[in-house]
Amino acid sequence: MQSGMHWHRRVRLSIGLPALVAGCFVVAFLVTAAARAAAVEPAATPQDAASGFVIVGPVDMAWGSGTGVTVGAAAIANNSSRTGNLSLRLWATPVNAGPPTVNQLLDFQDLGGISLGVLKPGAQLTNVSLQGLDFTEPPPGCYYVELALLDETVLVDLFANSRGGTPTTSGYDLYAFGNGVTCPPATSCAPGSLNGCLNTGRFQVTATYYNANGGKAQGQVLSFNGARAESDESVFYYFTDPSNFEMGVKVLDACALNNFFWVFIGGLTNQGWEVNVLDTMTGNVKNYDNDLGTTTVTTTDTAALPCP
Repeated sequence: MQSGMHWHRRVRLSIGLPALVAGCFVVAFLVTAAARAAAVEPAATPQDAASGFVIVGPVDMAWGSGTGVTVGAAAIANNSSRTGNLSLRLWATPVNAGPPTVNQLLDFQDLGGISLGVLKPGAQLTNVSLQGLDFTEPPPGCYYVELALLDETVLVDLFANSRGGTPTTSGYDLYAFGNGVTCPPATSCAPGSLNGCLNTGRFQVTATYYNANGGKAQGQVLSFNGARAESDESVFYYFTDPSNFEMGVKVLDACALNNFFWVFIGGLTNQGWEVNVLDTMTGNVKNYDNDLGTTTVTTTDTAALPCP
């Protein structure tokens, strides 16, 4: 992602375990130069909620310049009835393979990670943080980046990143790896099941959500009596039930008032969510989020994206 990066694969992992032990511990490991090339892995199918093992958001990825990436998750939960031997990996999925969604074959390259160890039924690891992971760069190109949770060698959950890269209609961002590689944002908006197109199609709006039972997934545009729940200024989403409204996003043209487009978000949920609003005319992006367990408070951003 950053030019001039080299592979050291040194990771510091800190995990708080309030239900198991007091405080936290740190694990570090070093892989020799023989492991410097990004591992090309066979396609895998995430089990997600069916597995009972869940990456609980919010998940943050902070890319450094020459220092790697720091990744954090609110928790890793074992909602199953069996003990798991878990590891957490950072994966990159090439854009031509499509967005990394559950229950579909997933092409990826392993960029690095760490063993989490044994997690008993009903237990969870909290405040998981991989700090300063000097990741392996995949071949040059545009990639989705995701956290992958494995039980032994089985992929049991996936949490794709939705912030900090180039927004897509899938709700997940793309990241550029390699010198001179760019992943330009869309310059127009075509309505789809996962995205809204507001203000005559200038703004592309996507939503993703996550919870403690099913991990992360994509919000989908509601339909009322077979008609798409979208106007020129607003779009409405559901998460798991097509008949259940979860949240709405409105983008208003207030250029005549303060030279900005305004963004309003309202919801009837305490699930975690992330919303991306992309201005396809300028490439400007605004991200919004709500932490899991927090009842959605109306967002009123009256300086969201600049005009014209």
